[in-house]
Amino acid sequence: MIMWENIDFKSLAIIGLTRSGKTALGYHICEHYPTIEKYVFMHPQPELVKPLGFKQCYGEYEIENMKDCILWIDEPQLYSSLNEGRENKWLLKLLSLCGQRNIKLIISTSDTRFITRGIESYIEVWCIKDLELELIKQGSIVKKIIRDFCFITTRGFKLNVDEYVFYSRILGNSTESTPSPSRLTSQRN
Repeated sequence: MIMWENIDFKSLAIIGLTRSGKTALGYHICEHYPTIEKYVFMHPQPELVKPLGFKQCYGEYEIENMKDCILWIDEPQLYSSLNEGRENKWLLKLLSLCGQRNIKLIISTSDTRFITRGIESYIEVWCIKDLELELIKQGSIVKKIIRDFCFITTRGFKLNVDEYVFYSRILGNSTESTPSPSRLTSQRN
């Protein structure tokens, strides 16, 4: 079992297909840091996250003054795009800033193309939900993690909605379960 409260990360990525449980996993991880202030970046329904202890971050300008907190960006490709050099300079700057200001950055995305090699070098912890392996770039760390996780072949890679593969550069690979969606629903009421 992963003891999240003992994992001191600066950056964490949750990768998976749509409807694979990325958001539930994000909430689950944040629950394990009750004393740290939590922000969610431009959440489309702030009234849902406020009762869960999150503050809404309405734009990039608010990040300038943050420190000693958790910042969660769900689907960052909606707010920042790859430029012509195939880099995401906004996210690279943000990852660097978070490292300097003790901000635990969590990004969750269903678009693995958004995670460039430059961004991969900053991510310390990976949580991989179910996804289509053929859609992942060759040479990506996500592909390597899945290859290391599978016994015989990556073609059989399949996770239930309550499972994910955990990878930390320090701790290695393991499989874990997330809380059921019904538990999250009851927390919102």
